[in-house]
Amino acid sequence: MAALSPGSPSGSWKQLLQIGLSNNGISGSLQFVQDGNGTNTALKLSTNAVDIEGTLTVNGLVPFSVSAPLTVTTAITLNGNSNTLNLSGNLTVAGTSSINGTFSGTSSGTNTGDQSQLNSFSASSLCGNPTASSGTTQAISLGSTLSFAGGSTLQTMAHTGDVTTAANSFVTTVAKINGVTLGTTTATSGNLLIGSGTAWVTKALSGDATLASTGVLTIANGAITAAKMASGTITSTQIAAASVALTNLASQADQTIVGNVSGSSASPIAIAKSTAFPAPQTTIYNTVTSGTYTTPANCLYLRVRMRGSGGGAAAGTNGVAYGGGGGGQGAYLERIISSPSATYSYAIGAVGTGGGSSGANGTAASDSTFGTLTAGGGLGGFSPSAAGNNQCLGGGGGAASGGDINITGAPAGNGTTTGAAVSGFGGGEGGGKSVQSVSGSVSGNAGTSGGGGSGGANNAVGGAGGAGWIQVIAYFQ
Repeated sequence: MAALSPGSPSGSWKQLLQIGLSNNGISGSLQFVQDGNGTNTALKLSTNAVDIEGTLTVNGLVPFSVSAPLTVTTAITLNGNSNTLNLSGNLTVAGTSSINGTFSGTSSGTNTGDQSQLNSFSASSLCGNPTASSGTTQAISLGSTLSFAGGSTLQTMAHTGDVTTAANSFVTTVAKINGVTLGTTTATSGNLLIGSGTAWVTKALSGDATLASTGVLTIANGAITAAKMASGTITSTQIAAASVALTNLASQADQTIVGNVSGSSASPIAIAKSTAFPAPQTTIYNTVTSGTYTTPANCLYLRVRMRGSGGGAAAGTNGVAYGGGGGGQGAYLERIISSPSATYSYAIGAVGTGGGSSGANGTAASDSTFGTLTAGGGLGGFSPSAAGNNQCLGGGGGAASGGDINITGAPAGNGTTTGAAVSGFGGGEGGGKSVQSVSGSVSGNAGTSGGGGSGGANNAVGGAGGAGWIQVIAYFQ
């Protein structure tokens, strides 16, 4: 530098650079570097930062390092491919930069340069930002489906296996299915894709059926034989009405019929005549009792016949030649019961008792029942000592209800009130026979099968009524 002669910087020493105001020099705040005339340069300096208000250009192969934050308001240009820009602080560039070399550090702004000026990357990778926001440039792996062709062109990989494609092509070829080669694959109408054992080929359906291109399967006439049908697949819905003739039935033993007598749904079998047409089953109750009747299996209907018990006869009167009245007959009924119940309660009523002493009346018999059917018992006879006009009268027959046929029992005979003592007979065909006495005492006879007892003669007891009966006949056809 030439020696300075007296004079002011603005007047004589404009080539001198200065910094700071009021002769304070450099400080911690950025200040323009000025010439002697006070004109600002593009450079700002502080004790810990550099600010370039313009373009920073570095020519030559010179490493350029900045340890403090560096701000360039326009651009940075590094000429020379071997230049290096190293920053330990932040670099802020407002314009577009050209860096012919390498760069390390953190920057903001837009930098330009070719790929030869970037840092090294891993083999088979790209440079970019794979994140969803702004970020640092980084190496990106190609993965298994991309590759480089000729060292600089990115392309898709070739596909191998059942479906193949050439490299850098989206045209696919289906050559196999599950590893098995595709043979003849012409889309012939109605053909199926079938495995031949070594390849997949198209074949037409043949044999008992054919297949149209519409998917309709047609079974050939006469193709389905008995040998091709599974057992039990033909039911009554597949057999037309009246299509099975008697000659198509299997032979069966003589004196048999086809049917089912198992008591529940079952396949028909050959049944012997005695089994197919069993004789009616008859049950009779004829003593004073009660219980439950059980309908036999396979019974179609019941026929019930009932006779009520007979009434008791009256006794004769001591010292008077009078005979007691007989007891009335029990009622009779019949009933056919279709679709019978499984069980029925039954009871045969108690018989009427004869008058046991001189002048005693006979008693009425109790009713007999079978389910809802009732055969009333015969009424008792009156003695010669009975009040009013009932002297020596025979008892009336019992009344029936619930039957298809209901018949009132026959009334008993009256005893005599004059002459020889003749008792009244018992009512009905089972009634006790009348007795007669002129001087002695003769007891009345008991009835049978629902008949009334006969009265006693003179001072003798009357006969008891006969027990009723119930007959149940079960029919199976």
